[in-house]
Amino acid sequence: MKKLFYTLLLFVLTCFFTLPILGQADTLDITPTPPGNINEVINGDTLAGGVRAHPERVYRLGRGFIYQVTEPIRVNGPLKIIATEGTERPPVLAPAILPDNSSIDHFFALIGKGANVDISNIYLLSVRSDQNWLGWSAGMRIQADSIHLKLRGVIFDAFSESGIRVYAHWTKLDVQDCYFRNHQHSSSW
Repeated sequence: MKKLFYTLLLFVLTCFFTLPILGQADTLDITPTPPGNINEVINGDTLAGGVRAHPERVYRLGRGFIYQVTEPIRVNGPLKIIATEGTERPPVLAPAILPDNSSIDHFFALIGKGANVDISNIYLLSVRSDQNWLGWSAGMRIQADSIHLKLRGVIFDAFSESGIRVYAHWTKLDVQDCYFRNHQHSSSW
């Protein structure tokens, strides 16, 4: 009887200490270089039909770094992006200058119906490194129905169209402690 008791106790303790580890999210740190690395990593983490290969993955960006985006990050399923811990300035997503001297006009394209998107402590800047503003730009474009977008501490700076542009129905926005500033441009209405 004692042997059975100790076997069950060992089993319960093993489950108690390993279940929290199994429930932890897969976190991937993304480096800021080369230009376009952030969109290549996130866009590349998909299956053949464009669905997220690792839906529970958390993408972590380093504070104090600038991530140059060369193409919009396509979100076709759940996505979570966070910044590393610390007090330095948040990670900045800025448009890269492409070989033809053009740049992207938005950072995120939310294209997966019903996707849950959670972004925290990121700075989205619509100004290129040569100090030129993007002509007609948005931080995010919601292009699928029933998207749930949760933003915490996100800064949208210098977009001429809008910080968040909704082209879909039944979008749920949960926006807290975010800043929308400098949304003006000589070409915007």
